[in-house]
Amino acid sequence: MQNKIFPISELLTETINEIIIESHKSDFGSFRNNVYPQFFLNGKDLVRLGKLKYNWKKIVGDETAKNAIPTRISGKRLFLSCSNSQWLHTLIFLKENIVQKVKNQLGFELNEIKGEVGQIKDFISKNEKHCFEPPSWEKEEPPSIPSEVPQEMKKKIQIIAQKLDARKKWFELNGFHLCEKCQANLIQSSSNICAVCSSQNRENLLIQARSILLETPWISFFQTSQILPELGISDWRNIRNELYNECLKIADEYAISVAKQLENDQEIDHEEMENFKAEVIKTIILSHEEIPIKIDLNDLTSIPYLPERNWWFLINYSKNPG
Repeated sequence: MQNKIFPISELLTETINEIIIESHKSDFGSFRNNVYPQFFLNGKDLVRLGKLKYNWKKIVGDETAKNAIPTRISGKRLFLSCSNSQWLHTLIFLKENIVQKVKNQLGFELNEIKGEVGQIKDFISKNEKHCFEPPSWEKEEPPSIPSEVPQEMKKKIQIIAQKLDARKKWFELNGFHLCEKCQANLIQSSSNICAVCSSQNRENLLIQARSILLETPWISFFQTSQILPELGISDWRNIRNELYNECLKIADEYAISVAKQLENDQEIDHEEMENFKAEVIKTIILSHEEIPIKIDLNDLTSIPYLPERNWWFLINYSKNPG
């Protein structure tokens, strides 16, 4: 894309396509394919479905629009949800007319229409309640463009900006609003931030919680929640469990290294032994929420929980070498 200018519609389509592909790489099996198929479109089909839904009543008429609605477009195939089997049968006689009108009015081709009986009452009532005509983009205030920009380019940029402003107003009339954080994604919910930003916020929250527990593994959930009120107890437990398993692995690696030194009659590396003991203490803290001052490796009987490992002979050996 470097040194090229693409039409805004092409950029929008490609961007939507990339977001959907990245968001739904995981395989949801039948849930993905059958339950919510309208959420798994490519960018071009998503834009076409939006146009078709907005103009559906004009294309098929009021009566048909109340009994059959578009749910998905896949290439040149259109999928409809019908109110009953009678309307499903009626579709056979309407297909040719729908295909022709879509081509003439919306500019894209369909070669197959498939229907199935499904719920459409809520969709229709919702759209009838919130049906606003899009504002005219010509009435929008054109932005100021630097004088050094060529006149033809300046005009194109102003038209694009005016159309974007008009589109934003139309979405706002229909209950959408910009995400407060990124100021890019439109959302139609009581939340003030979009799903992308919400996911980023959660990821940052978990990173902060992990950092806190890594530095102070004995901290309780109550104490952690004072620092991070949004953190749930299940996330807190999961992070502690991850850290516990990581410490077990590191301690095992140190234990193997120290054991090899003993097996080869080598002098034990003091620094490595101290690191080993530190990891052992961390595992005990994370498993029992014990503070470090209460853990005495010289008196293993005082420790309420000991992982099932072959570490302890090394601990005893460090106290009584030889």
